[in-house]
Amino acid sequence: MTAEPEAEGVAALADADLVLRTRSGDAEAFGELWRRHYRSGITVARSVTSSLDPDDLVQEAYTKIYQSILKGGGPTGSFRAYLFTSIRNTAA
Repeated sequence: MTAEPEAEGVAALADADLVLRTRSGDAEAFGELWRRHYRSGITVARSVTSSLDPDDLVQEAYTKIYQSILKGGGPTGSFRAYLFTSIRNTAA
């Protein structure tokens, strides 16, 4: 089995399933969430502050979300909405 079919399998999952897999320790699942929502996160970061680097802000928000998920917290609904809120809170 190669990595490609597994990556396709992860890419086919819904965000909620990826969050659940992340809670179980699947880092690739969180990587897929990153790939799906990173660009949108950058757009939000640019809209909420001009004094912070958008890339740094999004990376910090993702780090906080990842740590929260591993502790059993984090998003229970829309991952994207949770990310956007996390970006805004991190910027504040």
